[in-house]
Amino acid sequence: MGKILALDIGEKRVGYAVSDETQTVAFPRGTLQRKADSELIAQIKKIAKEDAAEKIVIGVPLSEDNLETPASKSIREFGEKLAREISLPVDYIDETFSTAEALGKIPFRKDRRKKGFDDAIAAQVILERYLERKI
Repeated sequence: MGKILALDIGEKRVGYAVSDETQTVAFPRGTLQRKADSELIAQIKKIAKEDAAEKIVIGVPLSEDNLETPASKSIREFGEKLAREISLPVDYIDETFSTAEALGKIPFRKDRRKKGFDDAIAAQVILERYLERKI
């Protein structure tokens, strides 16, 4: 087994988290500024290589009825582009309420949103959901 890289793709930032090699624990790593797709893909490719990731998991926002939304469609299109560029399999999981769950895990800090730390924790939540689904 190898590590899994998870992404929480937002309009301004992308939070990311990485699993351990046994794919049992998820660690928040950081955030990337959302810029042009080519720049973002290059940054993700570098992170995946540094962490020796064998797969990427991307959170997609589904509606209350578990249906695709315009945002989820856009994220899936980015994921397909990423998979072609990075040559790693990309999987998706529902990210609904992952940011709210992430905020619940962060001790109160006045500047927590400004720093983007919640985006990395949201990526950790997405990865934890994915790892739990695999059991």
